[in-house]
Amino acid sequence: MKNVLTVSILISVLTFCGRNQTVDESLDRAESCMSASPDSALAILESIDSLHFDSRSQNARYALLKSIALDKNYIDRTDDSLVNIAVSYYRHRRNAPCKFKSYYYQARIYQNAGLMDKAMESLFCAEHIRSNKVSAEDLARLYFAKAQIYFSRFDLSGELDELREAAKYSEISGNDNNYVSATLSQANTYLILRDYHKLDSCLTIVNQHTDLSYQNHLKMLDIKLLYSLNVDSSVEALKADCERYINYAQSESDLDWKIIAQVYIKIGETELSRDALCRYIQNGGDINDEAYYYLLASVQKSQEEYVNAYESIIRYAKLSDSLDLVKINQEVKSVKNNYENNITIIKQRILFVTIVIILIIVILLCLFIYRKFRKRELSLRLQYDEIKVEYDELSALMEKLKPIEKFMDTLEKDNNDEHNAQVQRIIEMRVKALAAFLNRDMPDSLSKATVTLEELLNNREKVTVSIGLIYAIYFPRFVSKLTDCGLTASEIGYCCLLIIGLKTVELPKVINYSNAYNISSRLRTKLGLTTEDGTLSAWVKRTFNESR
Repeated sequence: MKNVLTVSILISVLTFCGRNQTVDESLDRAESCMSASPDSALAILESIDSLHFDSRSQNARYALLKSIALDKNYIDRTDDSLVNIAVSYYRHRRNAPCKFKSYYYQARIYQNAGLMDKAMESLFCAEHIRSNKVSAEDLARLYFAKAQIYFSRFDLSGELDELREAAKYSEISGNDNNYVSATLSQANTYLILRDYHKLDSCLTIVNQHTDLSYQNHLKMLDIKLLYSLNVDSSVEALKADCERYINYAQSESDLDWKIIAQVYIKIGETELSRDALCRYIQNGGDINDEAYYYLLASVQKSQEEYVNAYESIIRYAKLSDSLDLVKINQEVKSVKNNYENNITIIKQRILFVTIVIILIIVILLCLFIYRKFRKRELSLRLQYDEIKVEYDELSALMEKLKPIEKFMDTLEKDNNDEHNAQVQRIIEMRVKALAAFLNRDMPDSLSKATVTLEELLNNREKVTVSIGLIYAIYFPRFVSKLTDCGLTASEIGYCCLLIIGLKTVELPKVINYSNAYNISSRLRTKLGLTTEDGTLSAWVKRTFNESR
């Protein structure tokens, strides 16, 4: 039974892994053919069973790719539920390209739904993703989309700014077609603004590109025809430009029949103008387009249809309420300002948090340095106290050594005077050095006297070594015997201090604290002493007297 259960679990795991791998492979295939064949990409995505998704990342990737595929196949979705899956996932991830695209295609859906304020917010979110991983081509699409919204709101200045950015990133990406399209859109706006000098500059740039796409070539002819209308060209020139425009079009639906109607009105061909307006409606034109009624009224007036012309003018006036246009323009600017204010607030919060973190780090660092300083000060204070104790003990020793006659009875008269005087001078020099240090005005912090303090502590051992050297001069046999037993210069000096008369309990104050308390036992071991030999002090004095 156990074996059957194990096999079942294994099969389930393998099946799940296989399904998961199949989903990833399908997503990879759809992404690879998205640009060249968006219909194939959409077909692949629609063949994937969403039940096979095993993670949020896989679901988000699918949602993003399908949103892209729908847009590229000109399927104008107005439901944002799918793309919001991608937005919700990638907004907190560091995948800049996917985060950018999720916001961009969210904006596209809002544009399809006529929610221009929400579309602009999504585009602002995408724009503020600062990363070199976002391609120049994607940035060009972003600015094209923003330009469309500004144009729909009659903010021509804002539109021109975005078109310039779109042209810049199109050029960076090497997409000449998009670069020309952005330049032609600028030309069209300059035509509306009657800035013919800048219009000519744009057309000059376009004319430098000989391999124009069909759409861009048709758009250029459209703009040139409008330009001819606005600069009062001759009837022959208008006819020629209009014929060139009509003849180039591959289908009637590609033509702007309202412009053609204007040309015919300009040259007095009212019937052709009326026919052009009919073709406008037949080819999907907006029946509620205010420009359509303005042109229709002109035709009706020319043909003395005054009642109809009056009705058309009334309809035009209702559709082109300038107050509403101003209000709409203000609304889009308000959306932009609100978003930018939010971005500013977020940046301020980030700056505040950063400053707080830096302050905390500085405070912790100061505390660490302070604690380290206090620990150092405490250590120096202990060392300073050691110096004071050493001074007191050595001063007391000096009193013992005065007068010299007190300890001369243990030594031969001919050698005592000189060697004891030298020993006394060494101790006096040490005492004077300690006194000079202790009697001066100490700084608030002992750390300022660290060098002097450390020198005094390091020189402590030199006292015992120097005394040992004096004895080596005057009593070489004694010192030689100690040397043969393996004693160091410091240890020999220690033994000599015992000869002078210092007690074992007094010596730690004179020599190094670190080894003063165990030096006696160490010396006994080196000298091979037993309990029968008595104390170390007694043995040293006895040996000294024997070797003189």
